[in-house]
Amino acid sequence: FEVINEENGVVVCERLSNPVTIHNKSFEVKLADDMTICRGTEISLTDVLKEENGTSAWSTGQTGDTILTQPQSTGYITLTKTDAIGCIASDSILVNVNDAPDINITGTMQICQGTNTVLTVNSSLPNCIFEWSTGQTTQSITVNPSSTQQYNVSVKLPPAMCERLDSATVVVEQAPDVNCTPDASICEGETAEIGAVGNATRYIWESVPQDMSVNGGSQSNYTVKPSSTTMYVAHAYNQINCHSTDTVY
Repeated sequence: FEVINEENGVVVCERLSNPVTIHNKSFEVKLADDMTICRGTEISLTDVLKEENGTSAWSTGQTGDTILTQPQSTGYITLTKTDAIGCIASDSILVNVNDAPDINITGTMQICQGTNTVLTVNSSLPNCIFEWSTGQTTQSITVNPSSTQQYNVSVKLPPAMCERLDSATVVVEQAPDVNCTPDASICEGETAEIGAVGNATRYIWESVPQDMSVNGGSQSNYTVKPSSTTMYVAHAYNQINCHSTDTVY
């Protein structure tokens, strides 16, 4: 305030101020459209309009017109730009951060040659896209490899297509080797020795016609006394029940 005069105890003042300049001006800042990404993905953000060169400040704490960032959770990222005369403009982008699903493959991983198994990939998240190394795109596949085989699967979650990989090895076991003793000829009332050798883990015998001293037995060797010509069959099994047979008359 400036005192103009003082008269009869009345002070007359005049208000003074610094000159104010009003700029009839505005500008805009524009970021990309909202996006969905996978956690750990690095993205580049920039002011696509670039109407002003001013000072750029991002909600991430970074500066500059263009930044690289790796958001770890869903949220908004804001750019605030200030021009040379103090005008301010800002824009925000919503970044949805997705996780890839947790997955695992289940199924019978040991099979006998000539048989099949069903492999299923289990996902912690719904609506995933599956792609097996066989080219199949279903959640479960049936395979019948002739030898030990590894199967790989890719599981992706739209829309960001966040991906997890897993694999499973199906071991193919051969049927056990089994060899019975040679056929034998005996006189009525005599006995004969029969047996089976090989790499089986267990045997089950049967006979035609039935010889109850052998049927259902699990020994490797028997002494038999059939009353008529008889076929003895040795069923051989390994640890996962792959099966083979041999016979002795």
